[in-house]
Amino acid sequence: MLSRGETPSLLKRDRYASHQGDISVRNEYDFAYIEDGRIVQGSIDRLVLLYDGGRPIAGDIIDFKTDADISDAANRHREQLLAYRAAACRNFRLTPDKITTRMVKDGTIVEVA
Repeated sequence: MLSRGETPSLLKRDRYASHQGDISVRNEYDFAYIEDGRIVQGSIDRLVLLYDGGRPIAGDIIDFKTDADISDAANRHREQLLAYRAAACRNFRLTPDKITTRMVKDGTIVEVA
């Protein structure tokens, strides 16, 4: 799965070559938070954080999917990926516009807004 299509490009440091600061990669990043009186928890497959002066300034969330059909996966998994983004925003004090969110299935990359 990781060697198909565009997937390898997501996993290379070169993807962030224009960034001059530090980069941190967290695989299977677990999180939990409370929203509207309920617990939201999950595990982000891959979270890449870009740093400047020791503080995070941007993030990239990559979620690997096993759905049989990727064509509508963005709609089916939108709430899950928005929860991932919210967790990264809360935990690293980033705004949503500073975090990209993508799904990958069999080498196909789908960006989720």
